[in-house]
Amino acid sequence: MDDERRPPDQPQASTPPPPPGTPSEAPGSPADTSPVVGGDEGAPPEQPPHTAGDTWSAGDPATSGTKRNVGLIAVVIVAAIVVVAGAAIATTMYLLREADEALATKVPASADVFGAVYLDPSATQKVNLFRLTEKFPALGGEEELASQVDTMLDDALAGQNLESEDLTGWVGSQVGFAGAIDGGSGEPQGALLVDIEDEEAARAGLAKLRESDPEMTWQEETYGGADLWISVREPDTDVIMAIVDGTVVIGNERAFVGDIIDTANGDLEALDGAPRYEDALADLPEGKLGVMYVDIGSLVEQAMQQTDGLGLPDAAGTVGLGGIDPEAFGGMAMAASAEPNGIVVDISVQIDVAKLPPQIQDQLGTDPGPNDILAQVPTDSFAVFAATGIDRGLQQSLDQLGPLAPPELAEFGLTGEDGVIANLTGDMALTVAPTATAKVPTGALLIGTEDEAGMQVFLDTIAPFVSQGLSSAATFDGAGGFMTDDAMLTKPAPLQWQTETYQGVTISYLQDRSFTQMGVRPAYAVANGSGVLSSTVEEIKNVIDTADGESIQTDTTFTESLAAMGDQDQSLFYLNIQGIKEAAQSSDPGSIPPEVDENLEPLKAFVVGSRSTGDAQTAKLLLLIK
Repeated sequence: MDDERRPPDQPQASTPPPPPGTPSEAPGSPADTSPVVGGDEGAPPEQPPHTAGDTWSAGDPATSGTKRNVGLIAVVIVAAIVVVAGAAIATTMYLLREADEALATKVPASADVFGAVYLDPSATQKVNLFRLTEKFPALGGEEELASQVDTMLDDALAGQNLESEDLTGWVGSQVGFAGAIDGGSGEPQGALLVDIEDEEAARAGLAKLRESDPEMTWQEETYGGADLWISVREPDTDVIMAIVDGTVVIGNERAFVGDIIDTANGDLEALDGAPRYEDALADLPEGKLGVMYVDIGSLVEQAMQQTDGLGLPDAAGTVGLGGIDPEAFGGMAMAASAEPNGIVVDISVQIDVAKLPPQIQDQLGTDPGPNDILAQVPTDSFAVFAATGIDRGLQQSLDQLGPLAPPELAEFGLTGEDGVIANLTGDMALTVAPTATAKVPTGALLIGTEDEAGMQVFLDTIAPFVSQGLSSAATFDGAGGFMTDDAMLTKPAPLQWQTETYQGVTISYLQDRSFTQMGVRPAYAVANGSGVLSSTVEEIKNVIDTADGESIQTDTTFTESLAAMGDQDQSLFYLNIQGIKEAAQSSDPGSIPPEVDENLEPLKAFVVGSRSTGDAQTAKLLLLIK
């Protein structure tokens, strides 16, 4: 950037006088030696009119004896804009014009973070969002919702002598933010950006915001053809307001605000159109309610530079990268959208595979296929975490350990050509389900294996060590009371594993009064190509029965959730909201008031799925609403 256009980091020594009505020196500043008691007594003499040119100088920093929070006005603005955003979504649903990239064109390509909320999304997004909100009685109709938002906004602004009308009417299609890490100081710098439809109304609203804090002194200037208002409470702590090219900008650093103005004027490359930004957004849906972008590669590189500046021997290893080239990471983009069956968040992280270690390249380039172990997950499970390809991840960890790997791993039969890890299918699932007899939900871990006999030997080998560890948790005596202090000082005898046979499967379990009081009987078994570890014998029996009948894959809520994930099923987290609600009501009838229950009813499930490919890590979040 041209030095004459770049705003200096510090106020200039020579400052033009402020506009009429603006004191040149704040009361209490070093230049103001007259006491200020009241009225005009002690006030500085009236200054001649100021004509702002294309310069950037803030004058002497204004100081305050009270030292109130310098970011108060910015916090009020951010909170107000967020609430206005909700009102705008509710009141502009009927509009059919689609928002363009109003803000990304004004954010410099060097920004590390950018986010925007689309107040005027596509017609499809509006229709989907409106239909979803209709399912919640507490939200009411469009007019009622807008009225509630206005009331909340009025209450929030009451302390600043403002009303919702002071901020509504001029907000346009988008509200967003942008930020970056200063390469020299390492300090964060950022700005709030608001697309505006009525510049005069925006000016009036900003003026009232500035007037709401009488202790803040504002200096009006221009830079790059944009009008600016600058207030400084303490050295190097600024609040800067600007209006440029139909956008309100409120930032905390002069240089960053200057970059935004230069970008809007075409003097700097914009984020919209920058290759890294475009690549990150390429995998996201076109219709969306909002977007967020993070330049991961840039942040990692800066973190390494800061660490390297400390003189540490291995900067990459210090920040947990294990020597990975930071240029392997591109941008991360996230977009929220409204679908007919719920709210969806898509995430994409760009990766340059060629710059990753060979073992990670191999893992990312392999498609593990569907998770077959889901056919053994019981239908009543209200929480499931499932993943594929865990065998490669475990083997990679062992390879990295090399000769440092504990020899006990081979002795237990975990490693080696015939070990458990070498014979895993790569599929696993962790389930949680309700139970009528236990005080806590029951759970089970299922691990797929191609060698049932080897898995059985491994579990039988480690079982005594597990019972020894669990024996210390057995604090009840035989009569049902707690052990005395003297008894607890005596090393407890290891709990003994017991067995029973069910459907031809041997189930090993531990039974102790301290566990049964909570309805827990730790157990394990090998059945249907899986090693199963559970908190109860009953849940293992449930898993065995499921393999021959209905599983969670036949549950309509789960299947609809899985279908919405598309190919984002390499790892999967599923939460059955209605299942949890019903379990809570069953254990404690009346625990959920009717007015809460009717608004929980549309919420069916929350799902997170992800997948690794050759050039990206992608994920999807779904809040299923029916």
